[in-house]
Amino acid sequence: MSRDQLHASLQDLALIPSPQDIEEGDLILFHALNPWWGSKQIIRAQKMYFAPEDAMWHHAAVYIGNLEVCEAQVGIGVQKVSLASYLSNNARQGHLLRVRRSPRHIGSERKVIAEKALSKLGKRYDTSTALLQGLGMWTGTRIGARARNIRKAGTCALLYSYAYFRAFHSEVTDEKFIVPAALSSTDQLVDVAVRWCRVL
Repeated sequence: MSRDQLHASLQDLALIPSPQDIEEGDLILFHALNPWWGSKQIIRAQKMYFAPEDAMWHHAAVYIGNLEVCEAQVGIGVQKVSLASYLSNNARQGHLLRVRRSPRHIGSERKVIAEKALSKLGKRYDTSTALLQGLGMWTGTRIGARARNIRKAGTCALLYSYAYFRAFHSEVTDEKFIVPAALSSTDQLVDVAVRWCRVL
């Protein structure tokens, strides 16, 4: 892919995900190669409740096209960002990405997920729900369980769950904790093979 076809934030990267393989409304899960303290705590809490292959994913976002995502971030809230913020030419930095989508809906239907996520731009991050869910997983209790007032859409996983529910009038997972690991483990979504393109 030619550099002049890319947004400025992507032009310095050696490889990018193929835009032809990712569709608006897809879920993107992230695992930092060198996670900060907060991401490590999310992974540790999720491992108390979920399988390791699901618990490793500590962040989730909605793909909105043009190699951008809509996400909920601690201290920031719901925002739109370039995937470049998660990619790096340094092998010890950047993130592993996992793309998932609903196999039961066509592209134009899944695009509604992106629209519903974008309707929450500027919403504050729901720290209390995130902490309660973490405490519930750590203690093996129902503290924070079914903290699924998805209309809040105030955490990364709740944002995707909210948008999915608004698009399809059904829940993406029946897990009691709505966290990235729940979106990794749900059978309502399937993995999407994504090719990587060299930036020339």
